[in-house]
Amino acid sequence: METVEQSTTDPVTNIEENTSPIEAQDADSMNVDEKTKEAEDTMRAYDELLELQEKLTEDNSLYDVHIRFIELLKQLELPDQLEVARISMHDVFPLSEALWLDWINDTKKEANTPEGETKLFKLYNEAQEDYQSIVIWKDYVDYVLQKFNDQLSDNGKMNEDDWIDETRERLLKAVQATQYNIKQSQQIWKPYSEFELAILDRHEDDEDQLVRIRKMYLNRLAILHLEYEDTFSAYSNFISNYDNANYEQTMVEANKIYAKTKTAAEERDVFELQLADSGYSLNSFYEYIEREKRSRNMSSLNNVRSLYERAIIYYCTDANLWNDYILFLIEKARVQSFLESICLRAIRNCPWSGILWAHLARLLESGGKADEQIDGK
Repeated sequence: METVEQSTTDPVTNIEENTSPIEAQDADSMNVDEKTKEAEDTMRAYDELLELQEKLTEDNSLYDVHIRFIELLKQLELPDQLEVARISMHDVFPLSEALWLDWINDTKKEANTPEGETKLFKLYNEAQEDYQSIVIWKDYVDYVLQKFNDQLSDNGKMNEDDWIDETRERLLKAVQATQYNIKQSQQIWKPYSEFELAILDRHEDDEDQLVRIRKMYLNRLAILHLEYEDTFSAYSNFISNYDNANYEQTMVEANKIYAKTKTAAEERDVFELQLADSGYSLNSFYEYIEREKRSRNMSSLNNVRSLYERAIIYYCTDANLWNDYILFLIEKARVQSFLESICLRAIRNCPWSGILWAHLARLLESGGKADEQIDGK
């Protein structure tokens, strides 16, 4: 019987040996063609970049040119020039959620130094001055919690109390800024509540923490939000685990708050469904806002403000929407500093609107501001 000898030829070598000179030449040619095309694309991008730079030097108010300029700088991997371009655009225009998140995510790469982290938090603050974006607040909360968890992982209990206080302060800032968004605020409050519960797990005998969490739940139940059942259920579990002896009495008191919020939330849930069904149309926002102004179930200035802010995210360049918002605030909450901030935001979004400029001029004059300060705005 013959023995079959196993081949010891390297498969890769075998393929190379079977590749004809013509095929190898074609492959090399394709590589050269790809590199040539890449080089040509890069040169075209640089040429376009110079053209856009000239346009912005002549007129810095060209929104689409700013967008394309930033895109090219990112494509060409020019981070220093990209930073300058972003700042230059934001000096003139509010930035969209997507633009802010792109800038924030790039800045996170530098946040491993105190200077880089300071810069990152500054960007988060500036982003929220443009629009009250739940998406950006959620990104902020995720970053704050990740930073806290990394600190605990790297350092154990060393300086733990300081980190807890710092993290709590930052999370509460997000909670307070978003709590009146009845549809989406739970996305911010829930991670905060889980943070407080995690602290309690680490310090089970901390009476102050028990009191803090009880108050946290009751405060949340008293604020209008659509996920009231989730909040009530979480509070029930908390009492069951940490004060079961007084469970019935405690939950009877909590149920009074819950019932009021439930009635009000069910009323708004109808409006929310109509808003979603309309594709978040401006007319549906107006209808919802007017209904909220007339509602007697947990209606408040902050609830109406939150609806205006939600509408502005979709319709930021609608001068009539800004005008309606400002007139409402003038009637209901004439606070100089707050109104001034809203007027300035309105003008940044609709710089062509004489009505909005007139609001700002009257406001600043009534506050004793000089003419040159009004012009300087």
